[in-house]
Amino acid sequence: GHMYTAKVLGFEDYGCMIFLEDRVKAVIPMEHLTDVKLRRPQEKFPVGSAVKVRVVSINPEKQRVYAAAKKSYIKMSEEMILTDLDQAGENIGKTFIGSI
Repeated sequence: GHMYTAKVLGFEDYGCMIFLEDRVKAVIPMEHLTDVKLRRPQEKFPVGSAVKVRVVSINPEKQRVYAAAKKSYIKMSEEMILTDLDQAGENIGKTFIGSI
């Protein structure tokens, strides 16, 4: 759930490719790009522009980092990021982001 300022590298069918801290390539899946669907996300996030993101998951097998740029995710407090199943069981009915 760490926050970063990323640089937009370009778009693929599945999402926006970004560079975190000039070191790590990551992807923002289209469903995590904005809170409302955009027809032309390239206009809002042009190549080379900076975008605030939150890392939502890391897939070591695919060597892929997934991030979100939705304002609702960016504004969410660290306490609202799900990190394990015990946390989920203790907070039934609450909204979280993350993956296990």
